[in-house]
Amino acid sequence: GDDLSESDTKQMFLEMLKMLKDVSFKDFLEVFIKENCWFLKISNAIWLVVSGFLSVEFVIGGVLMPFTIVRQDITKMKVDAIVNAANTALKMGGGVCGAIFKAAGESELQTACDKLAPIKPGDAVITPGFGLPAKYVVHTAGPVYRGGKNGEEEQLRLCYINSLKRAIENKCQSIAF
Repeated sequence: GDDLSESDTKQMFLEMLKMLKDVSFKDFLEVFIKENCWFLKISNAIWLVVSGFLSVEFVIGGVLMPFTIVRQDITKMKVDAIVNAANTALKMGGGVCGAIFKAAGESELQTACDKLAPIKPGDAVITPGFGLPAKYVVHTAGPVYRGGKNGEEEQLRLCYINSLKRAIENKCQSIAF
C-alpha cells in the first residue's frame, strides 16, 4: 500500500495520544515516566510504551513489540492476528468485516463466530484465521456513537485492551488493527 507521510503518521499518533490525555489512568495498573517515555501498565502482561510522537511500543508478556502504522489490505497481512470490527451478533457484515469473512472462508468463519456470539460492545473473542495469512481473527464490537455521553469512549478503549488480551492468551507476537 501507499506509505503515510510523516505528518499523517504524526497526526495518527497525536489522535491516539489524545485518547489517552483525558484518562485518569484508572484503566492502567501502573504508570511511570522515564527518559521521556510513558510506561502504562494495562494488565500483568501488557505495557504500552509511548516515547515521542512517532515511536510507540507495546511490551507484551515481557516482549517489546513495535507499534507501526501500515496502510495495507488487512486480509493479506502476515501477522499472528488481525482485528475485525465486528457486530455484536458476529455475523458477516460489509466493508472490511465482509472482506475478512470472504478471505478467511465465509462458511468456516461464520460457523466459528456463531459458537461465540453474541458479544457486548467492548468485548473481544478470537477465532482461527482459516484461509487468511493471519493465524487468528480477533472480533471486537465497538460502541454505537450516541453523542459521547453513554460510555462510548470506555467501550472503545475496552475493544483495544480486550483484543490485545485475546492475542496474548493465544501467544501472538504480532497483531494488525
